[in-house]
Amino acid sequence: MVLHNSTTSVALTNCLVSAMMGVMVGSLLPDVDASDSKIMHGTWKPIGFVGKYLFYKPMVRLLGKQTDTFRDEHRGILHSLLGCLMASAFFAVPTAIFFVVLTRLVEMETAIPVWYIWMGVPIGFMLHLAEDSFTRSGVRWFFPQGEPTRSTTRTFRSSGSEFLLLLIFVATFGTLTLIVNYLPVSLVTLLASLGATPVLLILLHRINPRISELGDKWYLRGMVEDYLAGRGGLKTDPSEPRTPVVRVESDSGAVKPPYVARITDVGGKYGLERKFFAPPYAEANRMRRGNVVEVRTRDPLGSNRVYYVVRNGLFCPFAKLIEPDSSESDEDY
Repeated sequence: MVLHNSTTSVALTNCLVSAMMGVMVGSLLPDVDASDSKIMHGTWKPIGFVGKYLFYKPMVRLLGKQTDTFRDEHRGILHSLLGCLMASAFFAVPTAIFFVVLTRLVEMETAIPVWYIWMGVPIGFMLHLAEDSFTRSGVRWFFPQGEPTRSTTRTFRSSGSEFLLLLIFVATFGTLTLIVNYLPVSLVTLLASLGATPVLLILLHRINPRISELGDKWYLRGMVEDYLAGRGGLKTDPSEPRTPVVRVESDSGAVKPPYVARITDVGGKYGLERKFFAPPYAEANRMRRGNVVEVRTRDPLGSNRVYYVVRNGLFCPFAKLIEPDSSESDEDY
């Protein structure tokens, strides 16, 4: 709306494109403090290099002389309102230089409106912080003061909670955009749309634990497969029979007895979370589609774990993990 009222129809497209470029750059900037971030690789690497070595590193070094609070760490000062303010101030300088050079080379009518790029940087920066506030690590908005604002969304590969949250974000703010588009262009409409955005974000943040629960249930099998792959787990033979019941013989005298357990969560490097069945058997028709079950048995060579997913009232094997006695894991005991 602001762009529509302040530019001609000829320049409107350039303004929108420039603003979106700024939003994209700003949305990646907070992660220049992480070497494995997207902005430090590929097409974005030059911008990441400038942001990290000409802005972030000098800033941390300068502030670090005043107090130990400011350190070179991921989700530190860059993931805060202070970091957003300082990034906006820093990138105003190269933007001004780019503007002067560009206006000398081309006519003003056809020049790329670079100031809109700069205006988009803090918007993208704030969107990044809002998104990270939904994760388990969270964001300290008023760094170095206050506690992180966090929630339950996972960000590692095959995270159903992240995927479902993205869908809800697109649906929610896409609907808001359509509503605003059909409203009369006025200051009241602008203020209403700006006010609705934080309200919707707060509402989504409040219900995000439920969103995460639903999303991770959809993706639980993939999450378990990813976790097992890093521990030497193998996919089962597709021809292995499906079964309505899984059971093991209890051995209460063993240090690590056989068991049947439902996988309730995947904690990344921290392992699998289980809910054990007693007696050690489970029936598929008493469980929901998509539930994952781990069956641990023992033989003279060691421990075997087979993982099943519930489909159509049957347990369908999809992965296995074999642990010799000499290297048996102490995980979750």
